[in-house]
Amino acid sequence: MTTFDLIFKYTLIFSLAALVVGFIVYIIKHQITTKIDCTTVQVTDEMDGHDFEYWCADLLKRSGFSDVVVTSASGDQGGDILATYNDLLYVFQCKRVSKKVGNHAVQEVVSARIYYEADVAVVITNNAFTPSAIELAESADVDLWDQDVLENLLYKVVNHVV
Repeated sequence: MTTFDLIFKYTLIFSLAALVVGFIVYIIKHQITTKIDCTTVQVTDEMDGHDFEYWCADLLKRSGFSDVVVTSASGDQGGDILATYNDLLYVFQCKRVSKKVGNHAVQEVVSARIYYEADVAVVITNNAFTPSAIELAESADVDLWDQDVLENLLYKVVNHVV
């Protein structure tokens, strides 16, 4: 083997090893951020929006929802999660925010309900909702799950009440 062949061979081996290690780190990070092993929703304060969607999806699965799917980030038409419960299709818009959620999230999930032909539309947040969002949700038949609802759901999952 020439020197060039050896360099090429070892470069290829190191490149593949780096790729495998990167993939393993991604999987471990993803499992840690989506694992429900805490008793408070405050753990979501450290997540980005994408991780929050997967955390919510995991919570829904553990709460008895089936066919739980996180939609693709682009082109989701306002729906972050689709899930089935009691033969009803739910569409969820997830908002991990530091302030109250306003009308826009309600408008997004209304569009998603139409697009996915869902039976139930829900906005989930780690925070609360503005009075205007609450008013719009009531008139548009959208369920709002705030931090208190998530805490109750999480309590049931952690304590095996579900």
